[in-house]
Amino acid sequence: IDAAVSATVFGAFANSGQICMSTERVVVHEKVADEFAAKLAKRVAGLPSGDPREGEVVLGSVVGRPTVEHVEKLVAAVEEAVAAIQSIMRDKAFGEAGARTVSFRGDRLTVVPIELDSTRAKRLRAELPEALYEASRSQVSVRVPKDGKERFPSVVRAADVLLAIMREGA
Repeated sequence: IDAAVSATVFGAFANSGQICMSTERVVVHEKVADEFAAKLAKRVAGLPSGDPREGEVVLGSVVGRPTVEHVEKLVAAVEEAVAAIQSIMRDKAFGEAGARTVSFRGDRLTVVPIELDSTRAKRLRAELPEALYEASRSQVSVRVPKDGKERFPSVVRAADVLLAIMREGA
């Protein structure tokens, strides 16, 4: 019974239960069910739980320190992207160019209205091949990757390039 309890605890709680093959159902013969349940409850009650940033835990919101660090990097990338977009919205060069709206929807970062002369349009195509300038709509849109790891750095890069192009003399 002790071996079965150990296997059940491991299978159900490894990586805080965040694995594709975690134990979800345990079949126990009725003759040993009460003993098994009591021992399992005692073992589970003793599992260390809490914030993985504050020590070794078995049960937490994430599986361990490497996952916490990964999530923190993703959050930092999101914060950088938001700051870049906000700087575009506040930037005087965009205001002087007449831009009133900067949006980020789905896989597109869009700035409207915006006017680019031929020199700036060529530089935009050279530096951001994924960008599309539609002169008839006075709009620049940039396709960004769907993958979260690549998306936000791409948004930051696109914002930096657009700002640089708008700030440069024609």
